[in-house]
Amino acid sequence: MTSDTPVVDPQALLSVEDLHVTFEGDEGTVEAVRGVSWEIRPGEVLGIVGESGSGKSVSVSSVLGLLPSPPAVISGGPVTFDGQNLLELSEKKLRAVRGKKIAMIFQDPMTAFNPVKTIGHQISEAIRVHDKSVSRSAAKDRSIELLSMVGVPGPHARFSQYPHEYSGGMRQRAMIAMAIANRQRVLIADEPTTALDVTIQAQILELLEVVRNETDAAMILITHDLGVIAEVADRVVVMYAGKVVESTSVLSLFQNPRHPYTLGLLGSLPRLEVRMDTLYSIPGQPPDMAHAPPGCAFAARCSLSRGRAECRESVPELVKVGDSWSACHFVDEMEIATENVSQEIGLDIRVGKESQ
Repeated sequence: MTSDTPVVDPQALLSVEDLHVTFEGDEGTVEAVRGVSWEIRPGEVLGIVGESGSGKSVSVSSVLGLLPSPPAVISGGPVTFDGQNLLELSEKKLRAVRGKKIAMIFQDPMTAFNPVKTIGHQISEAIRVHDKSVSRSAAKDRSIELLSMVGVPGPHARFSQYPHEYSGGMRQRAMIAMAIANRQRVLIADEPTTALDVTIQAQILELLEVVRNETDAAMILITHDLGVIAEVADRVVVMYAGKVVESTSVLSLFQNPRHPYTLGLLGSLPRLEVRMDTLYSIPGQPPDMAHAPPGCAFAARCSLSRGRAECRESVPELVKVGDSWSACHFVDEMEIATENVSQEIGLDIRVGKESQ
């Protein structure tokens, strides 16, 4: 185990280093993102996971300049893409990146689309705003092609319809069509399946995989659903209270969790293998980030902490443990903690293993 800070891969397509985001409010300063670092390589799927309020969406939205300032204050960095620090770009230059090279698929497409313009017009506009040489007719043809590609039925007729005339699943498909309209190099999907039923969720995840394979784009998947992460991600960043608490491959996350919070998320997954009268849950609530605790933000909810002074008083650094990175003072005790949770559930939570 070493205390080295993660070294940015020179092959990274997009890298974020020591990002901080605060919000100024009536009750004081809220530290939403506290020194977050991650990177994504070409063709890779990076999952960013954590419960609501962990800073997942805020950290990624700040990269694209989507946070209103004020109240948001962004510092740290750099955020490097194509040799440029995105945090230093003017709004005009950032618009040339946003939508053309990096695109975002929002959680709620009903609010992302303009309700008084047709879906086809909005997709066509996304094409023409980044390439003035494309005619309206060519943009329409490309938009219909995109709607067909993402599985919207009757794309010629749907081109002229408004967002309210689409079902939830079709709106999400149309949002994906608009996101890939300019063959972006990075796709950011923010909770893309949250508001959809299970069947449509599976279809959207399959569609994202098809899109990634066809465009060779890297994808950042923001979610609280570890089932989604298991299905599509290559690497995973786990966030809690505005910080990265674990960073690892998706296989290592499920086979050998290196942080008590990750362990709690894995333990909270519903199990089909055993009968459970009650679901395992992480006790307590996330801290108020307007009054962040002096030590580990997870200490009050952590069964591994047991009130120890290190956890109460000192913020753990992200340290390398094998092939993973973990921010836990007592990461060497994680094997025992995993066994304890597995015994409580009656099933080994690690993939491919069963409790004795």
